Amino acid sequence: MASVVREATGATLAWIQLDDFQNIRQEASIDGILSIQQSIMQMVEEHFPASPICHYTDDSFLLVATEDDPESIYERLTILQSAIDEHLFGSEEETLTATVTIGFAIKEHKQDFTLLLNNAESACQLAIKNAARVCRYSKTVELDEKARGGDVQAMILQALAEDSFHLLFQPVINITGSEEKQYEVFLRLHSHQGEVIDASSFMAAAESSSLMPHIDRWVLRQCVYQLAQLHKQGQTVRLLIHLSHLSIQGTEIATYLSDLLEVTELPPDCIVLQLTESMVLQQLKRIVEFAEAIHNIGCQLAITQFQGDSRSMKILKHLDIQFVRLDGSFTSKLDNSLDGKDEEEIIKMLDILKEHNIRSIIPKVESTRTLAHLWRMGVDYAQGYYIQGPMETMDFG
Repeated sequence: MASVVREATGATLAWIQLDDFQNIRQEASIDGILSIQQSIMQMVEEHFPASPICHYTDDSFLLVATEDDPESIYERLTILQSAIDEHLFGSEEETLTATVTIGFAIKEHKQDFTLLLNNAESACQLAIKNAARVCRYSKTVELDEKARGGDVQAMILQALAEDSFHLLFQPVINITGSEEKQYEVFLRLHSHQGEVIDASSFMAAAESSSLMPHIDRWVLRQCVYQLAQLHKQGQTVRLLIHLSHLSIQGTEIATYLSDLLEVTELPPDCIVLQLTESMVLQQLKRIVEFAEAIHNIGCQLAITQFQGDSRSMKILKHLDIQFVRLDGSFTSKLDNSLDGKDEEEIIKMLDILKEHNIRSIIPKVESTRTLAHLWRMGVDYAQGYYIQGPMETMDFG
């Protein structure tokens, strides 16, 4: 069968599953069971005389057809299924009946036998679940079934295929007096029931299955197109977009972004790509090359979760960075500081950032008091739920 599938230009693999086999084993004799198995093999041979067939497991049978198109193979399998349903098995002393469910898969491109076999079995299991009796494998349908069942990886694949991720935009306001508009972008994934999937859960699934670069490209594409529409309306907006570590392994993402910007005629400095400090420290040499490619197309770079220690400051000597988002713990320190020591340390750090022409962002701002405090310290941007939580549109006044 494997050689037939490999050599055939077109091939269909059918998985024929004997229904309720456990009940048959309990109720029928050994001879009765053998009669069912042997008779089904004979009936498959009669309906598909030119096709290789086999008794695969106790309760399953396989056939490979190469002479039919998908429509006619469906009709022939339906006829076979009906014939088995109507057949009386066993002997005069023991009359038995049996039914089968059939799933089949069509060879696409250069699929090997194992993949085709898995697809045919998946189609059969789906047919059993939906009482469909005969079912053709569909990747789209399989994904939908898995996604409905709570498979996060399937939800991600489906969201990529159907553009059904959701983007949210949280304002990052300039507290030095400028009226510029900029937002941080957040990605959300919803289940079929409308529930928001925990971000860490679906990001972990995306990382483990190497889907993060595809997600990053999806986010970039959506952001660039949305920004382009706003700029055509006369609005100047900047977006801060997270990138995963898998997207900085080369310069492919920079080339992809460059092509998007060229097609949409969007000013490149409207895009700020964000990398976490831990990622930068782990892969500094690689990110130096990546940053050069990003700056060559005119986009900007930001470091998030910035700790401000000696290791953090060394990054500034090697990378050309336009923005730094301090770690959220700094906001808590400011709110809880009694002696002003924490404030002095933060001001020193802000002075160093200014020397490097790096603009500072403080997240998790939750009160007027904190916002006023940041303004007095000379922070450039503030972000937090006190100002505005993530929104579905970029229309913060």
